[in-house]
Amino acid sequence: VGRMARDAAFLRALGRRLRGLRRKRGLTQAALARRCDTTIRYVSMLETARRNPTVLVLNDIARDGLAVPLHSLLTLPEGAGAGRRGSLRRAARRAPQ
Repeated sequence: VGRMARDAAFLRALGRRLRGLRRKRGLTQAALARRCDTTIRYVSMLETARRNPTVLVLNDIARDGLAVPLHSLLTLPEGAGAGRRGSLRRAARRAPQ
């Protein structure tokens, strides 16, 4: 599996994690965007893996938007995301050091 495929898998898993945390908190994309001083379109694009956010953007989303530590946005619970699509942990393990 090439780097582009690994990167795409990572971004898909990150988007699913972001959407899950947002929904768990009962937030709409609009509400999350307001909290993070960004746009609904950008939130949507993150959730659908069409943007590659910087760590600073992820930190703002975690802290200001979701009120969680950054690591909770980047870590899936054990067993979550298993299957065809993989998980953030597996994608991170495969990422070049």
